[in-house]
Amino acid sequence: MRKSASSYILSVLQKISLLCLIFGCKVSPSFSQNQILIGDSVSYERFIPLIKHFKLTSLQDTFRGELFRYGDQNQIIELVKTDVKTEARLVNYIHHYKRKNYKSNLVYSKINLSIKDVEMLEYLLHKYRIDTLPSQKDIKTWQRGADGATYTFEFSNSKQTKIASYWSPESQHSAEAQQLRDFINQLDDSLGLTSHFDQFKQSLPHKGCYLIGNMMTICYHRSPLYIGYSATNTSPIGYSLSKGFPVFQNKNYLMLHAHHRFSKQQKNYDILLEAHLSKLLLKQKTVDFLATGYRKRKLEIDSGTVHAQNLQLMYGVSYKKITLGLGADHLTVALDKILGVRIHGTYQPWKFLNVYGKTSIFNSRTDYELGMNIYPNINNFFVKNIAIELFTERFLKQQQYGVGLTFGL
Repeated sequence: MRKSASSYILSVLQKISLLCLIFGCKVSPSFSQNQILIGDSVSYERFIPLIKHFKLTSLQDTFRGELFRYGDQNQIIELVKTDVKTEARLVNYIHHYKRKNYKSNLVYSKINLSIKDVEMLEYLLHKYRIDTLPSQKDIKTWQRGADGATYTFEFSNSKQTKIASYWSPESQHSAEAQQLRDFINQLDDSLGLTSHFDQFKQSLPHKGCYLIGNMMTICYHRSPLYIGYSATNTSPIGYSLSKGFPVFQNKNYLMLHAHHRFSKQQKNYDILLEAHLSKLLLKQKTVDFLATGYRKRKLEIDSGTVHAQNLQLMYGVSYKKITLGLGADHLTVALDKILGVRIHGTYQPWKFLNVYGKTSIFNSRTDYELGMNIYPNINNFFVKNIAIELFTERFLKQQQYGVGLTFGL
């Protein structure tokens, strides 16, 4: 009886494997010594370190079953079938670089897929029969390039491992490429791979740089410290400080601000402490925030000294160029305590300019502040940005005019 072509090839490969064992060929520790590797071995050599790092299934002599792995530049899916059970897992991974020394490390998360996802994965493998496709090196019309995504497939059992890799199937025009595109798109839609990776990215610390795929790099810059001069005509000496922080696993952003203005001659002072927490419920095009502030002032009004304190709380939203906020203002003047409505609005028609208004409405009067911020286009190693503020403020029937100059370091 004549042997089939596949039986003949298998026999030849077994002899080659035996010669390798006799003459000391290097055998990958991820394989059983009795296994035969067919297909794109060069691609698999790049795949092996990831399999080890993520502690995925190792094909040692004790492995009895079937294994499928699929991977691109940021995800790997592994399906393992044995006599005991069938299970699958998804690995999301990304290369992280530190900006100081550009040393990289691999950050990843590994999750077990649900029974429903496992069944869908098996169904798609049966439907599209990716295991029957040759690797790209065996497809004459398959073009190759430097950029673009490369997809690697592994089909293994206790006897052999088949590896196939494909560069940018979306830019190819063969029947094999169409079959791959259909499988990859269906797999993404059914298992929510893009959604899984987006959630993984959102959980990463906003520090350093992340390499997504082969070409895209996202870098997070340290939030600068804002320090500057802030004063009015009644308190000509003063300074301001501001600093922002990502909080609650980078889901929200907290901005702290303070200013201290005073006059040596009249001994006036104006102290402000503010906290601004954003991205509470709305985090996409529209962002919401919760702001609280405490302000303590000593003023000379009508030849008398006035001590006043404000405690403010406000909720607001920002959409494109407009920010609006509404809240309450609790004012204490001497022994009098008054509760009013606090309203805030900001409009930024251009990147270099915004105008704002703040008002507190009480029964007997209205306090307000109107101003603008100008942002010159400056960004160097020492100074990230500069803001020039001009404003006027009316409080307890006293009108003040002020200026601020802030540097982002």
